[in-house]
Amino acid sequence: MPSALQISCITKHYYPETLDNFKKLCSILNINCTETSEATCCGLPYFDRGELKAAKTIAEYNLQVFGQNALVCNSSKCLNCYQIQYPKIFNNTVSHNNATHLAKNSSGINNLLQQISQDTLSTITGHYFLVKECCRTEWIGEFSKKMENCTWTFPNLVNTCCGAGASMASENTETSRQMGKILIAEFEKSDAIAMVFEDDICRKQIDIVANASGIPVKTMNIIDLLMQNQN
Repeated sequence: MPSALQISCITKHYYPETLDNFKKLCSILNINCTETSEATCCGLPYFDRGELKAAKTIAEYNLQVFGQNALVCNSSKCLNCYQIQYPKIFNNTVSHNNATHLAKNSSGINNLLQQISQDTLSTITGHYFLVKECCRTEWIGEFSKKMENCTWTFPNLVNTCCGAGASMASENTETSRQMGKILIAEFEKSDAIAMVFEDDICRKQIDIVANASGIPVKTMNIIDLLMQNQN
């Protein structure tokens, strides 16, 4: 049975090239995936705001859509939702087993990228500013070391936030914007080619802040970086 592709709303609506590269990556790794038109938001914005009734309604729908399929997510934040939030919200309910099954059978780009050959990783060159996503920071630092022909600059704070987390961008816009500006300022000082993200939710936040501030910033998903030399 093929795995189901779960594409974050941000990637789907704002970064179609990243979506194409994600599908290309799955094809290169011989991962049989299908994208269902019935898929919707994972519910992350509602979980973040504490609107659990709405979040649960969305989660119930997704359990029906994905069924017994394995799930491959392009977003670490969405993956966190499926693996952690779903089992919690359905604990001691009739949907608990289905939620647990989906959580155990969901994987993200951290799993996919580990399968890329060293020969491919060695073709990536340049100096990049790597922004670690807050939910799952453990693997990305180690993975970046495998791209031995790249130079990396990291934010001063190891576990940093772009300002998009916990609905801060809508609930406290100014604080959110200031957090984004701090990252952009560090990027400008680094002289890196681009800001690289493992999650498009963080990437979009930086794009919004950069555009509002009139600061030209090149952003890209790490998937785009890896696929740029692939036919």
